[in-house]
Amino acid sequence: MKTDLLIGNEWRAATQRYCLTNPATEEPLAEVAEAGAAEIDDAVRAARACLESKAWRELPARRRGLLLYR
Repeated sequence: MKTDLLIGNEWRAATQRYCLTNPATEEPLAEVAEAGAAEIDDAVRAARACLESKAWRELPARRRGLLLYR
């Protein structure tokens, strides 16, 4: 399972990682990406650019909904 960050349709290695543990056994379950401030800023910029794009505006509402749901 890929656990890096998907930002602007590109996978990026995170600068920080977080270990998820089973609360009952305290055993490690997975190590996942943890976004820092720079990655969050990049993700917000990418999302805003997508929402403001002509391609997104011209998609029918039903199609946009299906994409967001997935």
